[in-house]
Amino acid sequence: MTIKAYKTLSSKKSLATSILVASIGLAGCQPPAEITYPPIISATEGESVVVRGTTENPDNTSALSVNGISATSNDGWATWEATVQLDMGVNKLTVSTTDTEGKINSSAASVEIERVDTFLVDAANSALDRDNNRMLLVDDAIDAVIAVDLTTGDQNILSGPGIPDSINPLSRPISIAIDNANNRALVLDNQNSAVIAIDLSSGSRTVLSNASIPNGDNRLITSADIVVDASNNRALVSDIGSTAIVAVDLTTGVRTVFSNNSTPNSTNPFGRIESIALDEGRDRLLVVDHNNREIVAVSLSSGERTSYSSFNGSTTETSVSYPDGIAIDAANDRALVIDRTPRSVIAMDLTTGDHSLLHASGTTGVFTYMRDIIIDADNNRALIPDSVVDAVVAMNLTTNETDFLSNSLLGFDTSFGAFFGGVALDKANNRLLVADDGSNSIIAVDRKTGKRTTFSDNSNLAPNSDKYLAVVSSIIMDEPNQRALILERSASRTSVQSVNLTTGERTILSNNSIPNSDNPFENLEDIALDSANNRALVVVSDQPAIYSVDLTTGARSILSNNSTPNANSPFGNIISGIAVDAGNNRAFVTDETNDSVVEVNLTNGERTLFWEFSTPTIYERPAGIQLDSVNNRLLIAVPGIDALMALDIETKAQSFVSNSSLPDASNVLDTPDKFTTDADSKQVYLMDHELGLIVIDMATGTRVVMSR
Repeated sequence: MTIKAYKTLSSKKSLATSILVASIGLAGCQPPAEITYPPIISATEGESVVVRGTTENPDNTSALSVNGISATSNDGWATWEATVQLDMGVNKLTVSTTDTEGKINSSAASVEIERVDTFLVDAANSALDRDNNRMLLVDDAIDAVIAVDLTTGDQNILSGPGIPDSINPLSRPISIAIDNANNRALVLDNQNSAVIAIDLSSGSRTVLSNASIPNGDNRLITSADIVVDASNNRALVSDIGSTAIVAVDLTTGVRTVFSNNSTPNSTNPFGRIESIALDEGRDRLLVVDHNNREIVAVSLSSGERTSYSSFNGSTTETSVSYPDGIAIDAANDRALVIDRTPRSVIAMDLTTGDHSLLHASGTTGVFTYMRDIIIDADNNRALIPDSVVDAVVAMNLTTNETDFLSNSLLGFDTSFGAFFGGVALDKANNRLLVADDGSNSIIAVDRKTGKRTTFSDNSNLAPNSDKYLAVVSSIIMDEPNQRALILERSASRTSVQSVNLTTGERTILSNNSIPNSDNPFENLEDIALDSANNRALVVVSDQPAIYSVDLTTGARSILSNNSTPNANSPFGNIISGIAVDAGNNRAFVTDETNDSVVEVNLTNGERTLFWEFSTPTIYERPAGIQLDSVNNRLLIAVPGIDALMALDIETKAQSFVSNSSLPDASNVLDTPDKFTTDADSKQVYLMDHELGLIVIDMATGTRVVMSR
């Protein structure tokens, strides 16, 4: 999906909407410098950033600073670093060098980094806090309520982990509503089956209602949505688990069943109820019922249920497949429903229930995964959080045109999808190639500008084509053959494909009929290059097995599984990552089931348990793995603890390179997976399923977001 022609409503300068290039000092002048970290375009939640770099002529350098902060060096200015404090917004980091003759180059190198208060990670439901000129979103990935300014689009955490304190923490917040009379927001907390009240001024949290407060009657089981019915001093909650609309008293927290399949009667019973909207003008609640494929009207006086509008419209384009949010646009006498599957916005007449199409993503390419919709009547727009693009999209209620109100995007000309199959460093073209499982494509990220472009996708390919990508699970560079290799894995399709680095054209290197049907494979998870033996090694996750694929012919053979060459040191049920240590004739494989690393002999496939996590309940689910030969260690992404860890190959000592507290809590990894390393710049490029493309400084563990 591409996002090209959309302006941002924010008045501030943003790296998400500009292409940046470094300014490097000219050779022949004072000593030129290069910033190796952070990358030329990035963003961070941190108050400071460690800036690292090199100088071209260290012997002629006597001093170096970044934004006036003196840098330090342990090798005579061959490399250096400085810690620079950041202001909110865009910061230009400029290097000044002084040579041995006292000449100063005040702009030897520069990059720009944007400091943000917080990133949108997985924005779910939202509410309009009109009195404070903001919308509030619950983000269930970071267990927080985020405030987005309605004018500037600036975003900050109102309430979350440690903000303003740790009392009554949120856990899987799913929906939010504003209780203006009590200056609070009400948040549905699914993990605790609770309604949490959040002070709109301080962000402090108190429990209004849970399984024991005020008592155990009519407990919430699996809630979906909440609205405030101020006229009746109650909140109304749609509870999937009990198939009921539950009323929660705004003063006492007492819960009563307002409407279910026996209350007030059995007429028009609910199926699976989720999103709800208060239609005060008609004294009713509109309830999205997925099982019965209709919108149900519930009387606010009696709780009686009547059919309001079917999911089916008069045409295919006005029909609703999977509505995931509903809001009342009172000024236009209609309900607006977002449809997750075709990514569209449908209007329903509040009197007749008739449908009309307002916005279809297929025509403009904005929405990817919509979770909710609210009406900002004062600004004549609907506000729609998108949890894949990590943005709030504003749709004009008159023209139906869309803009970004707020986003956490970097290099957004081409959008990433929801999941990633890894990243490869194409040094010759100074870019990163991202296997985007969400869009079934390869996205190129320019290392100079951060700009994203679709490099290889399914354009002009029929779904039954051999070259069609259904699921992209991994990517590596095959530099000797000047190509990339990718894995395609789906329920019915499995292949190793080569990608031309100039054109993006793909060819099948190996599938279950090419070059023959011998040793068929499926569920391909990861791939590593074994150039010395002219082959790729492919992890088949749940057989589990390591396959050898000839780089010339595509012929497949089993290098190692739980019976080849023997049954010693068997793999667990799921293996996920592989790294080749050619100098020692071995590969290392991450075993998610056994929380271990298995060594595989490259000649005979024999397996040896190399290392087990010492505390499996903590070190959970090792995934991506790479060899850091310079430091004689393995680097392992561990999504179970959201960390990148290191394992010394000789001593097997374990340490963290980067985690939620090392070096600090900025840009915390959420679901780290596959990654690649750049030994020259001492950086790790890691794909995080929530944050996007993360760059980690191997020296300090500092994390910044390069592209998302």
